[in-house]
Amino acid sequence: MTGVKLWPALALLLATACMQGLPPDLPRRSIVARARPSSAPEEAPPPAPPPDPVLVPQTGHATQVWSVAFHPNGRLLATGGFDHTVCLWSLDGGLMAQLTGHHEALKRVAWSADGKTLVSVARDSQVIVWDLERFAVRRVIEHPAFDVAVSADGKRVFVVGPKTEVTVYDAATGKLLAVAGTPNEEGRQLLSVTLSEDEQTLLTGGLDGSFHLWDAKKLRVRARIPGRVKGGALSPDGRLAVTTEDGVALVDPVSGAVLKRLAQVTAAGKPHFSRDGRRLFVGSGTNVVTIDASSGRTLRKFPVGILESMGVSPDGTLVATGNDDAQVRLWNADSGAPVRGLGSPWGSVTAAHFDPKGERIATAAAGWVDVWHASTGTIVQRFPAQQREVGPPGWSPDGALLAASVAHGVVAIWDVTRGVAVGRVGAASRDDWTAQFAFAPDSRRLAMLHAGRLSLWDRDQKKTVKTVATGVTLAAGAAWSGAVIAIGGSGGVELYDAATLKRLRALDHQQVAPFSRVEALSFSADGTTLITTASQYVGVWDVGSGKLLDRVAGRTLHAAPVLSPDGSALAFPNHQRGVSLRRSGSTVELLRTESAIRQLRFSPDGTRLAVASDDALIRVIDTARGQIVRTLPGHEARIWSMEWHPEGNVLLAASHQARLHRVRDGRTLTLRARFDRQAGVVHSADGQFLGDPEAWPLLRLRSGAGLWQARLGAVGKDRERPALLADLWRP
Repeated sequence: MTGVKLWPALALLLATACMQGLPPDLPRRSIVARARPSSAPEEAPPPAPPPDPVLVPQTGHATQVWSVAFHPNGRLLATGGFDHTVCLWSLDGGLMAQLTGHHEALKRVAWSADGKTLVSVARDSQVIVWDLERFAVRRVIEHPAFDVAVSADGKRVFVVGPKTEVTVYDAATGKLLAVAGTPNEEGRQLLSVTLSEDEQTLLTGGLDGSFHLWDAKKLRVRARIPGRVKGGALSPDGRLAVTTEDGVALVDPVSGAVLKRLAQVTAAGKPHFSRDGRRLFVGSGTNVVTIDASSGRTLRKFPVGILESMGVSPDGTLVATGNDDAQVRLWNADSGAPVRGLGSPWGSVTAAHFDPKGERIATAAAGWVDVWHASTGTIVQRFPAQQREVGPPGWSPDGALLAASVAHGVVAIWDVTRGVAVGRVGAASRDDWTAQFAFAPDSRRLAMLHAGRLSLWDRDQKKTVKTVATGVTLAAGAAWSGAVIAIGGSGGVELYDAATLKRLRALDHQQVAPFSRVEALSFSADGTTLITTASQYVGVWDVGSGKLLDRVAGRTLHAAPVLSPDGSALAFPNHQRGVSLRRSGSTVELLRTESAIRQLRFSPDGTRLAVASDDALIRVIDTARGQIVRTLPGHEARIWSMEWHPEGNVLLAASHQARLHRVRDGRTLTLRARFDRQAGVVHSADGQFLGDPEAWPLLRLRSGAGLWQARLGAVGKDRERPALLADLWRP
């Protein structure tokens, strides 16, 4: 699924009115459209279903921000993230638009000088040219790329990638205009490209640390700058600054000779000139260093956190940084003082799970585990984690406890009824970041595997009561069924007595996939069968004897196979980017897609199979007829987790948001809202309050290095939302 998402926030209207080079008549409603070339003919759309009051989060990026670029007028900022999206921000902090179309992490975003064209490159080997007059994809160019530059009029795109070549494309048509390589393939690979303001010079940087100066018109190399150069920048008046292991230096742009060595800056990244050419800004570790470009004197050094990317506003007054915590921050370039953060403390939802009764939903996002009331769509509890990448939460069978991995090697356990932490298992470790856990069927104990050790936590004693060494490291799975605990990872699969932690047996996993790490495991509903996956093979085991019952080849790298509730059928991804069903020794293909399969889930009665793939669609298949009975769109990115409501009428899926899908007619509700830092309340997408801010206890939300206080409200003024929720759960 590709498209452009526009937020109907007040910031959108304010920023649009003052933006130069962008049209004044931007859409005023939230839309999600498939990304397609704007010149392509469009088919007549089907009749639109009644609009749902879906809550749209104004969160910005979900993970690291790898590229930032100011609009030429200095009033708009474009950012590219590891979450596959491009965000457009007004400098007052408002998220104006979020562009989706890439399928992998962004590497670079770049503007044309007239401000009408934005180009982005990502790991998916695509160069996307965005037409900002129509907020649509103008062109997708298939080309592996590390960096990109755009001509002033937006008509030409300069691309460098895994070769020692500069490739030029027509931005409107995608036609190849020119290609040229470095002499003797110098540079090994070209990692960066910069176009001078007068469009006479190109600067490229290679993997071997050398830089080349090109005649941009003739596409010929003029000079080579040898050595371990880390980054380069051209000033508006044609000067060239480079960063090396020794610091920052000015270089003759014709001969490549060093003219003057400036400040000695350690761990320096790519330099950035101010628009007047008087100052240089260089990222150095967790700091930004400001240098006088004439004297070479260091003017200021200020901390900005773990730095992934940076940019300087055209007037030189602001520095924008992209950080590893998904935040974009603005800094005063003169004083180094923070101006504001762009984005919110809510991050991407990486997992969502119903409680055993289907009454509550637990989600993991941005260092928090949230508990939602499924019938009202409101948050009822928030639990903090020690790290941003909190693991998928898991419910105890009685629904009273919730657990999640909150640090490398630590699992936290919360009493959801009382809203308090009741236990922790394990110890933080830098050597082994994996941790897997499973609750006992009676909910009184929890087993946790980490760093080759299996531990038991007791609910009554509120502590770890037993720990044993195992032969399994780099934990990939833990499961508990009856009196048996199964663990898997590097070293294979082992079964343990749940009461004593005595090892019962080690399964001979070499029969399934020799010399491969176990990737996932699960018990059948009755606990007699164990399913394991490794190296694109599936093993079916008898738990009592440890005998291998079946071995199936499949594409299990991204999605684990699943057993039907009665244990009679096994669904698994096949090698043709499809899904196969194995029953009674025979295999049939149910589905074939153009995208990798990510999630498989049987309905509680086993008659339907939900399949989530990288095209951000969920397909529901009738397993008896082998036919798709419903396709559920609405997600803008990869679906990380998916499961059925116990009654089998609703699917819960998590990508960047958690969404409820009613399967019988495809209606959707998003369990996310925008957090307003100043008002301290949660808003709907149209700006209405969701409820009385006094209705819930005061909560503290982390945002960067600070803490924001907020009151999360129940459903209030949004009158349509309760009706939708009631209808969503109606049989």
